[in-house]
Amino acid sequence: MFYHKIICLFLFITTLIIFTSCSNSEDDNEITGQTSWNLSEDNKILTIDGIGNMDSYTNNMPWQLQRNKITTVIIKEGITSIGQQAFEYLTVLKDVTIPTSVKKINNGAFFGCSSLEEITIPSSVTYIGDGVFRECTLLNNIEIPSSVTYLGPCAFFNDTSLSNITLSSNIKSLELGLFSYCTTLKKISIPTSVTNIDSAFQYCTSLESIVIPSSVTELNGTFSGCSALSSVELPSSITYIGNEIFTDCVSLKEINIPESVTSIDANAFSGCINLESINLSTNVTAIHSRAFKDCTGISSIIIHSSVISMDGSVFEGWREDQTINIELPIAPLAWSSNWNRECNAKIVWSE
Repeated sequence: MFYHKIICLFLFITTLIIFTSCSNSEDDNEITGQTSWNLSEDNKILTIDGIGNMDSYTNNMPWQLQRNKITTVIIKEGITSIGQQAFEYLTVLKDVTIPTSVKKINNGAFFGCSSLEEITIPSSVTYIGDGVFRECTLLNNIEIPSSVTYLGPCAFFNDTSLSNITLSSNIKSLELGLFSYCTTLKKISIPTSVTNIDSAFQYCTSLESIVIPSSVTELNGTFSGCSALSSVELPSSITYIGNEIFTDCVSLKEINIPESVTSIDANAFSGCINLESINLSTNVTAIHSRAFKDCTGISSIIIHSSVISMDGSVFEGWREDQTINIELPIAPLAWSSNWNRECNAKIVWSE
């Protein structure tokens, strides 16, 4: 768990370094607009006015000293992008008005706004950058309009109250850490526009079931630590089971591997202690290290003769009452000599 948090933290810090002098990589050729800001007398209402793009900030926004007083942000019509880290750590912010002139919400714009419960994103917005709503721990509902074509990594990372999400029908990829640690999220509908899902749902500990659309061709680390996940439907468009995709999914009892899958990556099902059955197709040719580590609920598994490559410790932690049936007389040369290291299961070879 700590490792995955470090990944997202490193990613976000790296992003800040890259974009110190501009709002984001797509804004390199954009001219910063003429904008102004104003605080009400009680320092509670912040108004952004003008035309064009807001400046980007790195912990130096001019209203920084009033961070713990601002409850309302009003962005006036004419502003076309919200600056990087513009409203970061406005910890009592509750109300935000975004006009239809805004097209981009840049990296970390609302990072750490821990009192923000809801926000309306207008249909003019096409781009939501890295970590924009990260650690908005009271945000409970979000609707991403169909105008949005990009959601950055960790955009909703650690939004622990987020339970209802509507995704844009034009997003192609669910990036690293997008909804990781959204611990109250129980279900989500993935649009058919999505072709790739990275480690987007790691440690969503309340996520119970999910359907992957047939448009998706790549999954990698996607559901690691989703301890309540009991039902997953994998489409035939998937060609390999990615690294750590179901690691520690302790509620997962069965899964059907599509005929299209040819490879099962490292730690794919590691720690799935209640997984009772898994059917490997005859198209699987490679199984990587610790793919089935500690899957102690499986009574038996069949390894077909199609598996020509097997890494070390694939069945680490298996017990004496489990059986591995191998449709081969001997291990192929490409199998690691340690493929069954720390495995006490009964191994049955074909004659």
